[in-house]
Amino acid sequence: MATPYKPGQARYAHERGLDLGTIIARWQDDRSKLDTHTPILLPLADLWPHREYTWTRTTARSGFATVNGQRQDLSGPVKWDVVLTSMEKGWNPDEPLIFYVGTTGAKVAEGNHRLAIARTLKIKRVPVQFEFIQGKVSKDDDDDDLDVDVNPIALGQRVDPLSPKEKRDISALLRLF
Repeated sequence: MATPYKPGQARYAHERGLDLGTIIARWQDDRSKLDTHTPILLPLADLWPHREYTWTRTTARSGFATVNGQRQDLSGPVKWDVVLTSMEKGWNPDEPLIFYVGTTGAKVAEGNHRLAIARTLKIKRVPVQFEFIQGKVSKDDDDDDLDVDVNPIALGQRVDPLSPKEKRDISALLRLF
């Protein structure tokens, strides 16, 4: 029986030596899957080839971030900067990367920005939660809006250079607090 994942409690209690290749092979070869309720810590280097997008600060997609419960639309570079600042103390284990494994194919489904930022910050291992799919999983260029929770202090710390609109957006966000 699977144990429900509870953020803040002990995690990553999977079998010794379990790696990404084994997890993928078990599902694709014999439909054996990992406990999907508990994330596992995996090396960033193993996940990197499976990313769906290659983001950088200059190519980051704009989107929504949740700051103190308020959903805010941020430009790509601003979103990158606030997520980077929020992650400087490490990857939030309560927000694991989501990885899809299909009967064929596998990819980082949610967390491509955070994975790229973790690489920039030289974070070696990240929490990963798996979803096992009956069917093909492939990388695509779908531009879904994704929400990211960030520390509100990050909005005022690392945003350079800022356009006049970005300065106004950040000032408006900071007035909410």
